[in-house]
Amino acid sequence: MGPVTHPAVNVVGQQIGWFACVLGAAHGHPILGAGTGVAITLLHVAAASDRRGELRLLATAAGLGLLIESSLQAAGLLTYASPWHAVPWLCPPWILVLWIQFASTLRGGLRWLLPHPGLAVALGAVGGPMAFRAGQALGAVRFAPEAWRSLGALAMVWALAMPLLTAVARRANQAADRGGLGKNGLVRAT
Repeated sequence: MGPVTHPAVNVVGQQIGWFACVLGAAHGHPILGAGTGVAITLLHVAAASDRRGELRLLATAAGLGLLIESSLQAAGLLTYASPWHAVPWLCPPWILVLWIQFASTLRGGLRWLLPHPGLAVALGAVGGPMAFRAGQALGAVRFAPEAWRSLGALAMVWALAMPLLTAVARRANQAADRGGLGKNGLVRAT
């Protein structure tokens, strides 16, 4: 396992990208933050032996994120800093980078979660709202006036999104194993 594919590097890279996106959006520099997240993700994909499986997972996360975040925004449950004025009814691109970056950890630093769908549900229900609460504290997102509605919706969508994304990651790992790649598709088996 090379240093770029080490699970700890994967998680640290995702956290750096998260802070870059959130702080960039909060301070009016969403392109800088999202660009940092994209660069980290490109390094991750370049190190993956199973790039096809990894890209499918990341594309699934982007599509799911676009649907969920745009719906939450349209329902008035979330308001994003640095919105996308070009298409105001869609969530801003920087939030999609966060979804993609998070998905990049599922076959890396969070691969231990893949065989535990019940745990994925629980972590999604708790971790999703916690991440958004942290983003809110940093100024990247605002909740509805009754914050419990926003947090409740986030708990529900992340309780569904986590097991879905882990299932996609698990399927990619199974395909990689059949193709002779390592367990997480990031390092070739020797």
